[in-house]
Amino acid sequence: MSGNFNGQIFGVAVDRIWSPSGELLDVQYAPINASASGNTTVVAAVAGKSIYIISMEFICTGAVTVEWQSGAGGTVICKGQSFPASGGKVLPFNPAGWGATAAGALLNVNLSGAVQVSGSIQYVVF
Repeated sequence: MSGNFNGQIFGVAVDRIWSPSGELLDVQYAPINASASGNTTVVAAVAGKSIYIISMEFICTGAVTVEWQSGAGGTVICKGQSFPASGGKVLPFNPAGWGATAAGALLNVNLSGAVQVSGSIQYVVF
């Protein structure tokens, strides 16, 4: 549904969401492809902007602890969670976000071991 009310366009779009300040943001996508122990950049830093995770899914080929961080080896967004072989996680669409990086920081995944972790992430930057 969409329309115009008092000169303001409104509606629902699957590829954009509104920021808290009223800016229309494009939903962006990135693959999750990590296999080395330690840090792997999932989304590169954007100067002066934060990366907000709005959904993701991933699966692990072996037992591993997965932690999401703001910056390489930086502040923890999602504390390390242990997954068994063939274990994974699905975070459904959440317009409020599941977590965010600090302004100007990359989104990093940190693995406790050299195990393949694959999936995708959907995010907005503002």
